[in-house]
Amino acid sequence: MPPTEPIEPTADHSSSDRRLVALLLVVLTAAGVLWFVVLGAWWLNSDGSAYLSVGYNVIHGDGYRLIDGTPLHWWDRPVYPLALTAPWLVHESLAASIWVSRLPLVLLAPLGGLLTLRLTRSWTAAVAAGVAAVAQPWTLVSGGSYFVPDGWVCATTVMALVAAVLATTGPRTSRPWVVVACLATVVSILTKETGALAIPLCVAAVVLIRTHLPRWVSGLLVVATVPATYYATVLTAGATGTSFLDAAVAAPDRVQHQAFVDSPLFIAFAALTVVIILWSAPRVDRPLELTGLLLCASGSGLAIYSASAGLATRNAALLPSGIAFLVGALVARGLARRPSPARAPRLRRAAGAVGVVAALAMVVTTAASGAVSAGSRRPADQQGWQIQASHDVADWLSEHAEGRTVGCTLQYCSFYWLASHAKVDLELIPQYAAPPGSSDNRLYWSERSGFRGRTHGAPGCKGRALVMTRSDERFGSIFECDLLNFVRTRHPAYIVATGWATLTFDAGGLIPYLEVSPAFRRVYLQQPAHGNWWQAMAVYEVVDDDPQRVPDAPTFYSDTAWQTLGGALTPRDRLLDRTCFVRMMRQILRSSSDLSSWSDLPACAREAPAPGTTVRDRVASG
Repeated sequence: MPPTEPIEPTADHSSSDRRLVALLLVVLTAAGVLWFVVLGAWWLNSDGSAYLSVGYNVIHGDGYRLIDGTPLHWWDRPVYPLALTAPWLVHESLAASIWVSRLPLVLLAPLGGLLTLRLTRSWTAAVAAGVAAVAQPWTLVSGGSYFVPDGWVCATTVMALVAAVLATTGPRTSRPWVVVACLATVVSILTKETGALAIPLCVAAVVLIRTHLPRWVSGLLVVATVPATYYATVLTAGATGTSFLDAAVAAPDRVQHQAFVDSPLFIAFAALTVVIILWSAPRVDRPLELTGLLLCASGSGLAIYSASAGLATRNAALLPSGIAFLVGALVARGLARRPSPARAPRLRRAAGAVGVVAALAMVVTTAASGAVSAGSRRPADQQGWQIQASHDVADWLSEHAEGRTVGCTLQYCSFYWLASHAKVDLELIPQYAAPPGSSDNRLYWSERSGFRGRTHGAPGCKGRALVMTRSDERFGSIFECDLLNFVRTRHPAYIVATGWATLTFDAGGLIPYLEVSPAFRRVYLQQPAHGNWWQAMAVYEVVDDDPQRVPDAPTFYSDTAWQTLGGALTPRDRLLDRTCFVRMMRQILRSSSDLSSWSDLPACAREAPAPGTTVRDRVASG
């Protein structure tokens, strides 16, 4: 079937047209900048501070290395950490790094407007697509509020696809757009593994536009992109413990919770998304609709994989970008003046008006959802990693531990190193994660915390679990045996425990063990004036290089781990939910020295142990 002709004939490229196009791009770029200025919540996370620390090492001549000196390969996603710290060649500034992280996301607006204008010649549609591309919650969670590379990957992938479509839909192949597509693809690949999706997306768009396949064939290929993206990610990022169908069912709930922070606006977003995709599906032979549907399909595949692997939904940032193009197409078709059969002109006009209203409703919904998402993360000085308490810990380490080895837990560790200007030798203590239990209901510890995310690894010895947490679909734990072996072999001068008992690799629950063990002496504890009570930062001096096991040490469970694993707990196990965590920290603060026994800590157990196999047995034997 031949492609549908444009709604309006292509205008000549007069100087006036070029000035108007340039003005549109400037306005949309300014809208993207304004979005992040108004919704300015941002904070550091563990991955983000690790990226910054890698760039810091490069700038200071120490090579492409993590904070513990582990060398990385130059082909191992070098673009993002180097770009973040490039402004530091002139002046070291987190603010500059923030805007480097946001810049590609800002470009999503002019990219959406440019392609929409080129293919529809509708200025209104171009503005709608541009605003929908940037003013949505995904731009915040994919790099606008975190130091994470997902926004870069999304923007460069979209740029590659837009350039490929522009090079294909013109009267002749445009070499400059081909070069842009190739460069954007290379940058995308060197930013994150999922950046390689730019290659099949560009190839699919060019082939489907040029071959003029029947609509039903093109539609099937687009639908097949969803599982293809999922299984391609499985091959590159690793298999998961959840099936494709189960993950597909769970994905909407994760998107609502993580991107929309459980806002009811997600219901409107989901409904409008279904309506817009169903409207666009019969028009898959048109370049703009094809571009949007390919991005939606690929983004949906990434969302399903994220739900399967327990990853954040920021990996699915391609989905809202695709919706933005479909919004532009819907507005253009609804506003177009086309000859209609005399018997149904009013019906066509009414359908067009409904389409425009639906598209504009999507723009409003996504913008409002982004505002809710940003508002939920304020104030940043209490929820961000730049809170004064984290700087105080870094200052303390700079003063007392310069040049000495310090063991730290994952949360905040890279930031302490960065804020102390690399004066402290920080190493991660062993913290492990397990995917959901298999059919025999045991936990298999197959992942270890790393400075750049989870890495493969199993505990050298398990035995007694001191901490048990759960986040997404994974359990986290710190085993006493591994902790003691770390102290004996690495000889740290101090142990820094930070966290708040909610994340997989959280270590707030380790604080009571360090309090009672005679091998550790508390030398610093976050004061309550700094941040929230449920965020804890404590430093313990190692006073015994050959620490021994502590008799009757309980396992401290986070609320989510407790609920998931059930009530089969031993009498000495403790629930450490947020309420109990606050009580424990207050109890510790009232004491000028370490607590001497477990009885000094508040008891938060909810119920008596059930008969049969206990959770302790499952954790130790899994």
